[in-house]
Parts: sequence; C-alpha cells; structure tokens
Amino acid sequence: MTAARLKSQNGDLLVRDGTTDTSIKSGVAKAHINFNMTGTPAIRDDLNFSSLTDGASGNCTANYTNNMGNVNYTYVTSGEYDGGVHAGMLLWNHDANTALTTANFPVLGFKTHDTGVADLKFATIVIFGDLA
Repeated sequence: MTAARLKSQNGDLLVRDGTTDTSIKSGVAKAHINFNMTGTPAIRDDLNFSSLTDGASGNCTANYTNNMGNVNYTYVTSGEYDGGVHAGMLLWNHDANTALTTANFPVLGFKTHDTGVADLKFATIVIFGDLA
C-alpha cells in the first residue's frame, strides 16, 4: 500500500495515491457567513460574501463576492432567535420572488416556538458547489 501525499498544482489541492491525483477542491466550502439579522444586518465573519441586503422583518439577502457557477449548489444554514428558550431557524427564502440565484442567497429567519418570521441574532450559511 502506498501512502497518500498532498500537493498543490495551479492553486488546486490534490491528493496523490500512487500515481493517481484526486482534486479535493470540490469538497471545500466556497462561501460561509456568520451574521446578525437584527436592526441593520451585520456580517461578523465571512468568506466570499460581500454584503447583506435588509428586507422586511426576518428577510435579508446575503450577496456573494464571486458568483456560484450554477444554482444547483448545496447549502447549510442555522440560526438562533434570542439565545434563551426560543430557538431560531434560518431557511432559503424560496417564494416566487426570491429564487435561488448564482449571485446571492435570500434568507428567511423563523422563531421556532411560534413559527413566526423574525430577525435572528445569530445566523450562518455555508455554501458548497462550483464557482463561476
């Protein structure tokens, strides 16, 4: 059995097992954001997000710095409403006016105790897929 080695070629990370190179670039998150939706939405930390656009209560749009290659990317979201007994949930806002796009991620925050739409104090999104 041959030990695997890591190498870089043209900025891509490759794993070499024997004579076969396997790119692990596709398994790396292309964007992530940690933000607060209350008041004026504010980014705490991010990779490949340029800004947040505020909407009505519980609605905002997270805008990518570099667009995704298509709308078939994978996303993971989480959210917290108030840090106490009330939980929160962050979802893709998929109504007819906010389709998933390659340029941004429309979000919708919920209070899970009464399913009401609300601004979340803590929200995160992680995106996996191909960049444009």
